[in-house]
Amino acid sequence: MATQQTAAATATQVEEAWHAVIKHISACPSCLTPGAGCGTGGALLAAYTAATREQREENPDA
Repeated sequence: MATQQTAAATATQVEEAWHAVIKHISACPSCLTPGAGCGTGGALLAAYTAATREQREENPDA
């Protein structure tokens, strides 16, 4: 039961991180400019990547 709750919490973190990335990137002039980027966009993308990696480690069969 605890594993299912942990998996659900991690899935929620992944979803929230992805929405934060999309929301930021769609409104950030630096992120929209090819070849440019910004620290916030990079940090949000890194958080999404970490959450996704954690989800895969917790549930490798999914």
